Amino acid sequence: MKNAGRLKNKSYNIAFGGIFSSLSLVCMILSGALSAASYCFVVLSSFCIAVIREELSGRYALAGYFVVSVLSALFVTDKEAAALFVFFFGYYPVLKLYLERTVSNRTLSFIIKTAVFNAACVAVFFLTVYLLGVPKESYMIGAHYVPWVILILANIFFCIYDRTLAVLISLYKIKFKKFFKR
Repeated sequence: MKNAGRLKNKSYNIAFGGIFSSLSLVCMILSGALSAASYCFVVLSSFCIAVIREELSGRYALAGYFVVSVLSALFVTDKEAAALFVFFFGYYPVLKLYLERTVSNRTLSFIIKTAVFNAACVAVFFLTVYLLGVPKESYMIGAHYVPWVILILANIFFCIYDRTLAVLISLYKIKFKKFFKR
């Protein structure tokens, strides 16, 4: 009888992870379809992974991240958005919780998160320019080649994203988590 409960729990976990991974993939596909809001959809896709992490575990969230990453790389038309998800936004909700639980110093935790973000930005830049063939001119403002200015602006965006993700997770716990009680 114990195994029946465990099997039911495992089935619930797989179904829940599959549903939110599918929602994450839909957001990624929309990032390619509606290019004006592509980064918004990448962030929403990241939030879906955060919900899996909150409801189930980091292991299920990483499995969802892996599936969505592979399918995004294959089917999303905006390859830069797919690369951003693969290299940072997909696994970040899991990393965020892990660092906030294991690193007691909040400043050190933020420095580590920012370093990971910057490494991901640089990796996406080189991947998109040298492997995917995005012209370097897309990183120009006027006649000036300014990827470092874009990186600084991206860091400001990251600070806003990090705080917004924390607020959304808190809001999820207060308002919506009760709907998924088993």
